[in-house]
Amino acid sequence: MRDENVFAYRSFNPELETVKIFADFGVDWVCIYPSNTLNSLGMPYSVYGPTWLGLDQYDFGPLDQEILQLQAVNPRVQIICMIDLNTPAWFERRCQADDSFWRLGKVASLPVWREATRNYLQEFLRHTEAHYSDAIRAYMICAGGTCEWQERSFGDESPSRRAGFRQWAIEQGLPDPVDIPPASVRDHISHDLLRDPQEDAAALLYWRFCHWQVGDAILYLAGAAREIIDRRAELGLFYGYTLEYGPGRLVSEGHLDYERVFASPDIDFSVSPGSYRHRQIGGTSPFLVPVGTLKQRGKAFIQELDQRTHTSKRPAPWYSVAFDAWKDETETVAGLRREFSFCLTEDVSFWWFDMWGGFYDTQAARDALAQCKQIWDGAQTQTYASAAQIALIVDPDSAIYLDQNNKRIDAFNSGLAHTLHHTGAPHRAFSWGDLPELDLSPYRLVIFPYLFVMDDDRRRLLEEKVLRDDRTVLWLYRPGVVSDGRYDEDAMERLTGVSIQSEGITTCPRDGWTSVVAPDPKLAPAELRDIARAAGVHIYSDTDEPLYASRRHVALHSATGGVRRIALPRVCKAITELFSGRIVGRDVSEVEDDLPTPSTVLYELGED
Repeated sequence: MRDENVFAYRSFNPELETVKIFADFGVDWVCIYPSNTLNSLGMPYSVYGPTWLGLDQYDFGPLDQEILQLQAVNPRVQIICMIDLNTPAWFERRCQADDSFWRLGKVASLPVWREATRNYLQEFLRHTEAHYSDAIRAYMICAGGTCEWQERSFGDESPSRRAGFRQWAIEQGLPDPVDIPPASVRDHISHDLLRDPQEDAAALLYWRFCHWQVGDAILYLAGAAREIIDRRAELGLFYGYTLEYGPGRLVSEGHLDYERVFASPDIDFSVSPGSYRHRQIGGTSPFLVPVGTLKQRGKAFIQELDQRTHTSKRPAPWYSVAFDAWKDETETVAGLRREFSFCLTEDVSFWWFDMWGGFYDTQAARDALAQCKQIWDGAQTQTYASAAQIALIVDPDSAIYLDQNNKRIDAFNSGLAHTLHHTGAPHRAFSWGDLPELDLSPYRLVIFPYLFVMDDDRRRLLEEKVLRDDRTVLWLYRPGVVSDGRYDEDAMERLTGVSIQSEGITTCPRDGWTSVVAPDPKLAPAELRDIARAAGVHIYSDTDEPLYASRRHVALHSATGGVRRIALPRVCKAITELFSGRIVGRDVSEVEDDLPTPSTVLYELGED
């Protein structure tokens, strides 16, 4: 996947007939999850049965059955194999340990968990490498909530966690903290939405450890996997959901060590589902992970497409969570095309997640997916170039200052991601740690949703890389107020030229760049579009609808349909709508098209 994008299929169930149907239109990549544990509904992930039966006791017969059945229906199958490293029920009883599924942080530093999990992982890999190395192309190490390394204990204490915290602090050259701060200290907020670097120092220190602790467990197990597979197969995980987490999650979930994890030579790719919010027709499913950060490090990304169609089966009769399910065949086709077009224009891999089966049971859905595969194959022979002129840069060091118990912080991540996709121009997300090596020349607008932490090194980096070249910088809320180790509201004006007392969106011309401050982080698409247009960003569409674009493709998704105008960044010899095969323009830089209700259109821009 580091060398090629993949179009893949996944299901919790065998779904062998569907695997065969996908194989018939050229989909050979399949993701499997041989599992030992229960999912968040209290039901087994896998119908094949567990493989980890006790300490150093394994039975890989169920795994063999699953793989051999796949190979029987598609001898060409290329497998992405997830490995369940959560604590089986017997482990909790015999080792008197917490369940890692929801309370990962309470066992991540526990020696018996680390040793037993390492032993299982390596024995699993010895078996698969000995028998299926011709079929398995990649592995994923999976633990924590929903096997996505989600830590849901909210920082609660355990003996091993306390010991790990003390050891970590001492290794950092800090005084022994002795105890984990109580919840009243961990959750304390001094300044509206922000912690104080001095008054809340104990909480900040502990939350940094909690993210490091999850990252350390990941890298420990990734290193163990490499001892067996070396570089033969790629290794990935679900991790780095910083663009999605907000209330109740951002600070405590354990995903803010993603820069270190993604930089590891042991990790090749990350996976995440699209955002679970606003998946309805007319909405969108943004990345949870800063994909630009992965690409900067030469790593791959897989988008998990688990949007519910009108034929999706439920895992049980009582299950009622719909996640904005598409209501009929027309919506399903428009939705499938929307998700495919997003991945195509962003140049990432993806798998269609047929969770409990039935997601793609109609002929119309299968025909749509077969056509997507045909378009995908053609695009893989073309040179990809991003069209993004907007860079979103998130800062994990600043994120832990936010009050995750306040619903307003949704605007910094998930809320902003959805707004960006309705702005009418593409963007790409990066992390603060990317800045030293990041080429910002394509970007006319740089957005810092939460850049609170500032010191001399950070100021110097901003001046050298960002605050120049007639670029516009959009800051949300209170940029730079955690200045040189103390909370300083005047520092915001020194950084941005805008006082913290200013109300509404304020634009301030600076020396060689333009500063725009939005004290309320909740922006409307029209507001963001106006800022982007003033910055010199090319706006493809003025409608508040999902738009995706690369240099070669432009996609628009609409719930209501009707005549739409797309402004292209250059004159194109021919513009073809790929799903219908229609030529919609020749030698023009603007397209006007009448869209069905609902619909997704995907335009290929012919060579200049």
